[in-house]
Amino acid sequence: MNMASNKELSNRLLTYTFAIFLFIIGFDKILQADFISDWQLLVGPVVQFLLPLNAGSIVTVEGVLEIMLGTLLLTRWKVLSLGILAITIA
Repeated sequence: MNMASNKELSNRLLTYTFAIFLFIIGFDKILQADFISDWQLLVGPVVQFLLPLNAGSIVTVEGVLEIMLGTLLLTRWKVLSLGILAITIA
């Protein structure tokens, strides 16, 4: 095995792991199952004041966006997806 194939293997492994992570978090938020965390408690009061939605709706929208970004991560728009994730996390 050469160095290029090791790099490609690790790149794919990290990409698939991160996409699966986004899917799990997104579905947990959409279904409001709260297996990982009580997501509604993490919505700040300023965000609730600025957006005309309740905490449950905000969390659901976040879940949909995370699933969309996880899907984009598995396509040729991987760099765009990572850029959007980097902006939203920061």
